[in-house]
Amino acid sequence: MSRGVIQPIALDDLPLTYRESADMMNRLVGDSTTIQVLAHSPASVDFYFTDFYEQMFYNKRPDLKVDVGIKQLIRLRLSKRHGCALCNRANEEEVRLLGFTEKQIGALFDLEPDPTEFTELERAVIDWADQMLFSNADGRLDAALYERLRRYFSNEQIVEMAMVTAILVGATKMTFVLDIVPREATCSLTDRASIPQLA
Repeated sequence: MSRGVIQPIALDDLPLTYRESADMMNRLVGDSTTIQVLAHSPASVDFYFTDFYEQMFYNKRPDLKVDVGIKQLIRLRLSKRHGCALCNRANEEEVRLLGFTEKQIGALFDLEPDPTEFTELERAVIDWADQMLFSNADGRLDAALYERLRRYFSNEQIVEMAMVTAILVGATKMTFVLDIVPREATCSLTDRASIPQLA
């Protein structure tokens, strides 16, 4: 389904581990273009899926301090607001396993999520993620948000969340620029008439 200029590597030509990722993407959204294009740079794929996701996002490094559930909340808020169809489907599955309700998942799309759906900690994390959105050119960690975050997180954890959020936002922007992910009709970075719709 690639509309980008970098052509995907044929599924049969992918290394086995990449084919497994492609199969997972096909199950989720019926499109494995993302891994097929990224496979042109194995070092980049290894960085993103091993160094970032396995080590940093899922806390395989023992020195990381932010709970994976917090990182998943940040990631889903970003993907809901950015409109990445692939991201949303994968991220929704993971937060369901953490016990998030369908109402909470749906509320993460809203500009102002219903505050009764989330704890104070979760609301602070959502507000943090909003500072990093594509659409928020003026995003910043001001004193009020910092104070709210400090009720639950150390400075070390806030910086860790900042790094995780930055990589997630940058990776999403890259996939949009390369045009290798299906987008939701809600994606603010595209002309809605040109968005291929998912079945």
